Amino acid sequence: MHEANAKAAEAIFNSRNKGKGDRYMDFHGLRKQEALEILELKMAALAGKGGDVELIPGAGNHSQGDAVLKPAVIDYLKKNGLEYELKNAGEILVHL
Repeated sequence: MHEANAKAAEAIFNSRNKGKGDRYMDFHGLRKQEALEILELKMAALAGKGGDVELIPGAGNHSQGDAVLKPAVIDYLKKNGLEYELKNAGEILVHL
């Protein structure tokens, strides 16, 4: 089941981000762990390349209760010492 969920998450991510390049990542439709796994892989591929990366974890408007993805993404960025700024309620700009 985990493999099927991973393939579904990858398909959702690829559909949302088609044609937007590797410096744009929209995580809408993904669960927290799925989003973090993709984020980790994509950020590792960009390590040392400089420039900015646009992350769209959303503002949590579709979450039941508090936002889930945005705090998790911010936590990941902090733990990895990445500089970032909040562009708006659902968008984060990471400076590599």
